[in-house]
Amino acid sequence: MSDYQTVRLLKKEGRVLTIDVVEVHPDMATLSTIIQAGSEREGLHKDAVKVAAMVLLDEKGRRGDIARRSYDEPPEPEDFVAAVRVVSAEEIGRDSSGDPQYHAVLELTVTKDEYAAVFAVDETWGAVAYLYGDFDVCFG
Repeated sequence: MSDYQTVRLLKKEGRVLTIDVVEVHPDMATLSTIIQAGSEREGLHKDAVKVAAMVLLDEKGRRGDIARRSYDEPPEPEDFVAAVRVVSAEEIGRDSSGDPQYHAVLELTVTKDEYAAVFAVDETWGAVAYLYGDFDVCFG
């Protein structure tokens, strides 16, 4: 499967991770979920948290760098990401359905220090974040 987004960690301060995300797949416009949620209301928005968690955790979860809390219960995005803030967003085109694609800088607050610890500034990775995708796929 090809990546839907490319991601780079710009800054890490405690549990707050600042990432640069670019939508790269011609059929996917997923970041609009976060951008629209941020403009409509403050605080957590369930869909935005899910997309942000998928962007952040996709590769780390698949490799086992971040473990799910239990194999008896499916993981929830809110177990990993407590807050999402859009720092900047620029529309860079449209996907094949005509929906806007973005290059965005996002500030994500993770729920545990151990989750932040597995990321290094300037690290890059690919993600397959999709609002209607299964979050537990991020964990293999």
